[in-house]
Amino acid sequence: GKLTKEEEEELGTNPWKSARITSAPLDLAVSLASKGKIAGAYFRLAPSEADIEDALALDGSDDLPEGKVPLFYFEDMKVPSTV
Repeated sequence: GKLTKEEEEELGTNPWKSARITSAPLDLAVSLASKGKIAGAYFRLAPSEADIEDALALDGSDDLPEGKVPLFYFEDMKVPSTV
């Protein structure tokens, strides 16, 4: 929810207020996130709500541990050619 004026004054300005969310290949995302901050920009990995729900349904857990993201692996996965 939205913070009240008093809460915002107490907590300070939300650093994520003007954040941009971008999808990137996993190898690039992990590389950026492992560096943490580059040229004043912070990089974090965050799964989509649908991915979290899928992971919890498969795992049987109630919630993901702090700092963890689901990673799905499919042996011999084939992607149809779009050419």
